[in-house]
Formats: sequence, structure tokens, C-alpha cells
Amino acid sequence: MGTTFYLAILIIYAVVMIVIGFVLRKQANKSMDDYGLASNRFGLMVVSIVSIGAWVGSGGLLGLSTGGYTDGVMGYWEYAMGYICILPFVFLFLTRVKFLKLYTVPDFFALRYAKYNEAIRYPTGAFYLIRNATTLGMQLNALAFLFTAFFDWSHVTGVWISALIVVIYTAMSGFLSVMVTNLIQSIFQTITPFVALGFVIYAAGGWDKITGYYADAGLSSNLSLFNGTDW
Repeated sequence: MGTTFYLAILIIYAVVMIVIGFVLRKQANKSMDDYGLASNRFGLMVVSIVSIGAWVGSGGLLGLSTGGYTDGVMGYWEYAMGYICILPFVFLFLTRVKFLKLYTVPDFFALRYAKYNEAIRYPTGAFYLIRNATTLGMQLNALAFLFTAFFDWSHVTGVWISALIVVIYTAMSGFLSVMVTNLIQSIFQTITPFVALGFVIYAAGGWDKITGYYADAGLSSNLSLFNGTDW
């Protein structure tokens, strides 16, 4: 597939994200709660999917590919820790945050440790700022890497284009747009690795050929989730 095909996919993707932001604009601009916090309207399942999707992003998938190449299937555990840690966190905090009609985890801590006069908001807010800035940096860099590979753009150009797409659809309708687009992307991002796995096994000639190749190379342990020689 040539550059034109990948460029068309990029343009279609960007247009779809911007159209979603445009459609949601009227609803999101009713108040600051709607624009900035989507009025706390999303349930546990949606927020769980979006939270996982933030981890299963382009940065994580590219890192997983590298880990799989160097460490074998065992390298997946570094990536799986996101699921293992995020899901209990979401169920532990989100149910309480929504029940108490709060908006954020810092709100929850401010209520829990009221004797500190809400000073607890500063360390928890700083934590989320660092976490989100780190995640955003990974995602923009990963997208820039793909643009460099497909279109031979400079890495800096790729980062700017990635950021521009995100800023446009986010600015249109705020957090409501972020939640809806992230939900859609999270579903695709979660399904795609399984589709890619099936394609890779098919393209390699089947599982028997893969196991035979690794056995001949003396690297059968690379195909084990638990670093053994057999499944």
C-alpha cells in the first residue's frame, strides 16, 4: 500500500474526530460543567473502557512491539500491568466519586481528608498532571513515529500534526468530545491487537511454523507467557 492510502486513512480519521466534536458542540456548550466535565454523565463501564483505552494507546502498543521482539511473549507482562492496576483503581474510586456526586479523584481525597483544608488537592492534582502529561507525550511521540514511517515526515512535524488534531476536536466540545472519541478509539484499540495477532500467525504460515522456527533457533521460551518452554 502506498503513501496515498495511509494519507487518506489519516485524513478520514481526523475528519471523523472533528465531526464528532462539532456534533457534540451544542450539547457541551450549555455550561462549564458540560464543557469541562461532561456533567459527570458517564457510567462505570464507559469510564472503565476509556481508562483502559488511555493505556492501550499508540505509545503502549509500539512499546509492546519492541518488548515482544526483545523479550518474547513474556514482555507482555510489562504492558498487562496497566490492566491489572487500572481496573481495581477505577472500581475502587469511580463508584465512590459518582455516588458522592463528585467530579474528580482529588475531590474525593479533599472530602476524605477534610481536616487538611483541601490541601490534599495539591499533591493529588500534581500526580494527575504528571501522569497525564507523560501519557500525552508517549501518545504524540508514537503517532509521530508512525507518520515518520509512513510519510517520511520529520518527527517534530508528526508531533505537531498529532497535537493539532487532538486540540481541534477537544476545543470544540471539551471533555464530552474527549470521552466520546476516546470510547470509540478505545474499542478499536482493544480489538485491533487481537486482529493483528491473527493476521501475523496467518502471514507466518500458522502456529506450527512459528513454534518450529523458534525451536530451531533455541528460543522456544520466547513463546511462553511464563518464560517456560511450553505453553
